[in-house]
Amino acid sequence: NFMVVEDKVEMTLKDFILSFIQWLKYLKSKLFIILLFTCLGVIIGFARSYFTKPFYKATTIFVLDEDNPSSSSGGGGLALLGLGEGQGQVGLFQGDNLKWLYATRAMVQKSLLTVVNEEGKNILLLEWFLDFDEDVQKVLKDNPKFKSLQFHASESDSLNNLGPQKNALLGVCYTIIKNKYLTVKDVEKTNGVIEVSISAKDEHFAKILSDILVQNVNTFYVQSKTKKVSTK
Repeated sequence: NFMVVEDKVEMTLKDFILSFIQWLKYLKSKLFIILLFTCLGVIIGFARSYFTKPFYKATTIFVLDEDNPSSSSGGGGLALLGLGEGQGQVGLFQGDNLKWLYATRAMVQKSLLTVVNEEGKNILLLEWFLDFDEDVQKVLKDNPKFKSLQFHASESDSLNNLGPQKNALLGVCYTIIKNKYLTVKDVEKTNGVIEVSISAKDEHFAKILSDILVQNVNTFYVQSKTKKVSTK
């Protein structure tokens, strides 16, 4: 019985070796095709990585103390600044309203008309945006009335009176940013935590726009709550 079992094992091993040799012969016969598709995959992967620029994401997360808006515990964020009225709800600065506030044209436009330093030069964030965004570049190309418009950091004090054409262009920029760059949402599986993100091909632009937008909303919050407290 022992010898029979040993013969069966030997035959099985022999069959495996023969099968493996046959597979090697088959792969060898298809070697050209295998190498061809491997080379094509490498070329396509390299071309995609070279021509497709990654999107960078700048994210800020806020913890909202909606149950106690007057808290002065010293935490960061909007509702933790210690400027509440002591009783009642935050109103405009509650969850859904706050998410809406971040995406308003007033806040985005104010951010775009902020002077920033890029490569040692003071420019409007709007100028930076107009130079690199593909969608707004297409709009400028297709609309002759926008081609002659110029925005300069030196004019920042007079940008409250932009005129109809500049306002129209700013409206285009706002729509692009809202739909393509800006995301405001609740963090999953949390209560009262909001995430504000800016995604862009330009890493530095994403970070700068995110910081300025957050700062503008924070400043608006402080001014609004301080005014309410001072009028009591």
